[in-house]
Amino acid sequence: MQVPVRRTLQIVALGVVATCLSVGAVAAVEADDTPEGGGATAGAPQPSASSGPRVAGVRIAPAERSVRLGKKQGGKWPILRRTAHPDLRFNPVRGEPAQQLASATMVQNVAAGTISATVKLKAAPTLETDAEIYIAFGKLDAAQEWCIAPTDATVVWNSFGLSVEGLERNGATMVLHPFPSPSSRSGEFDCAFAETWRREEVDAEPYQHLFDALITNRLTPTYDVPRLAVKAPKTTRVTPGRRTVVKVKVRNKNPRVAAPGVKVMVKGKGIHARKVKVGKIKPGRSEVARVRIRATRGHASTATITVTTKNVTRTAKLRLR
Repeated sequence: MQVPVRRTLQIVALGVVATCLSVGAVAAVEADDTPEGGGATAGAPQPSASSGPRVAGVRIAPAERSVRLGKKQGGKWPILRRTAHPDLRFNPVRGEPAQQLASATMVQNVAAGTISATVKLKAAPTLETDAEIYIAFGKLDAAQEWCIAPTDATVVWNSFGLSVEGLERNGATMVLHPFPSPSSRSGEFDCAFAETWRREEVDAEPYQHLFDALITNRLTPTYDVPRLAVKAPKTTRVTPGRRTVVKVKVRNKNPRVAAPGVKVMVKGKGIHARKVKVGKIKPGRSEVARVRIRATRGHASTATITVTTKNVTRTAKLRLR
């Protein structure tokens, strides 16, 4: 299978239709055993090979399958990023320790449209143990058996070599700084994998040999919530039995997400005040709430200003004298 590859300073965004990896109980598969519409088996395409080598494959066992992350699952806000910690091994470990994965942490930044990663090998690589490192985010197929990664959510680089822009090496640890991935801005990924490969000549054709792979079908979402800032007087003079107006300025510092149904409350011992409905605060905008409070004799010396929008809360202290 001919697979075109686009290289940028040795960091590569794979130019194939899709890459796929399966997780679960070990089984032997060949390149043409991938799900319909998939790319090369095991998530690493053979860039110049006419046919792929045999590799060990694994699929998700029924008990290990997790529910696909929906847009609103686990929260009321859009997803800011997804973090993956692949830990389920895809195949028997091969190669030298410097060609084997110790750990991988991968981040899909939805807001920025990037992917990044920190990959650690079991030993520092050398020229003799150089390997290609693949990381990818993808989606489970309908049967939730295969992790299929889009082209621009798959990145590959060499573990040993010259310095590369966007990549830091420190012994066995490699850090890929945010790498542009348009599909990460909208992709509802629910699986991810990391792999190590080596190019080698077999019968005069360049193949890749898979050393090791980690995969997970559980991604941890971080939600993009409004960032509320509350500005109010630190001290307010009150007279028992009379109403006092407290101006509370609420700013939504998140430049992407609006804060709907904002409410402002003032509570404290001996303090009576009605809840003020501010309504929607657009990204980066501010609104002012005028809260009328009435103190009784023996009131507390401090009250609490509470600002809420759905399940996000921000508080501030108000001194009374």
